[in-house]
Amino acid sequence: MIVCSTILLMAIWTALGAPQGPRDEPIAIVSQDTNIEPDGSYQYSYETANGIKGQETGTLKRATSPDATDVIIAQGSVTYTSPEGQVITLNY
Repeated sequence: MIVCSTILLMAIWTALGAPQGPRDEPIAIVSQDTNIEPDGSYQYSYETANGIKGQETGTLKRATSPDATDVIIAQGSVTYTSPEGQVITLNY
């Protein structure tokens, strides 16, 4: 009886842990552009079918001393519409 109860409880927990509901379909990328320069600087942008837009620019900054290393400075933004209908833009 205990073994039967344990197996039943394990089956219930397994069923509860399974993904519920339909899976969301992947969102298509409707445009994408990438440009990488020989010095390491770059620009890219994209837009998805559900209205998400993003862009980023990376600029090489040379080290000012022999002990330091060159770095890429990245700036960009992502824009999307919240479930409430508000347009959200994140700048970085």
